[in-house]
Amino acid sequence: MDEALIYLRQSVSRPPLDADPDVVVLDAYWGRYMVNEHKALTADKDGTYRPKDVLTQYCEGRVPKLYGKKWTPAGRIFVPWNVGGKHWVALEISLSEWTVYVYDPDVNLYSLQRLKKALLPILQVLPRVVLRCTHLAPLHSRACNGLTMLRVKMATRNVRA
Repeated sequence: MDEALIYLRQSVSRPPLDADPDVVVLDAYWGRYMVNEHKALTADKDGTYRPKDVLTQYCEGRVPKLYGKKWTPAGRIFVPWNVGGKHWVALEISLSEWTVYVYDPDVNLYSLQRLKKALLPILQVLPRVVLRCTHLAPLHSRACNGLTMLRVKMATRNVRA
């Protein structure tokens, strides 16, 4: 979480992130929806899983009501993500690169394999959400393939007293 704030503070010298039409900053509620949807996806035995409408509403910029922003095919999505109930990381989801960048202030806390497991809700559900968003049609062919996940090693580290 600290890394997300550092990144956002550094960008103050440039035009604000939210002024860029291709940048969306989401809240932790989106993450909770993704986790719940992943549970529904993994429980689906008959292959009829379909993401809830609220996730496509995020994609269309209708949720959250006060500051929702429509995603673009060239977009970057920034969102906080909780790993294991005790560690926060910042995610940058690059739709144009079909990659999830993980900004982790303590890379020694979780192995890459464990981190990838914690991100399965995004890696598996997000492509299905994109397929439901008609305005993201340029991404539909990519959505049939899995997202790539890359951990970005940060220069600063969260140290607790």
